[in-house]
Amino acid sequence: MNRYHVIKDSKLVGSAATKEQALVMIRLMQQEETHYMLRSEYGIMYGEEEHVPYADGTEQVERYMAQHHFLPADKYKIRQYLQREEAVSAFLTRTNLCYFDKLGMAHDISRSLLGIQDNFD
Repeated sequence: MNRYHVIKDSKLVGSAATKEQALVMIRLMQQEETHYMLRSEYGIMYGEEEHVPYADGTEQVERYMAQHHFLPADKYKIRQYLQREEAVSAFLTRTNLCYFDKLGMAHDISRSLLGIQDNFD
């Protein structure tokens, strides 16, 4: 969806559906300025707003498993567990799998509870 984005001093401060609405936003902000010399610069950009999701935070786990030659069955168990727990980011230690869920809560589970071999390469 294309919108008119209002920019004040090189920072995005809002957006509007029409150019007229964006101009009204600018005029209202200009009225709030009190200093006769220190004035902000305003601009309007027209374009599509695109949200960029966060990257999957489990890349470190994949690198660790590749580096330490995990068995395919163990890789599968870890991936399935992280997916089931909706992990946002995770990392492996020598004895534990540590991860953060989508609420930001930290969790820690031992490899033995997951049924994964202890790999001390």
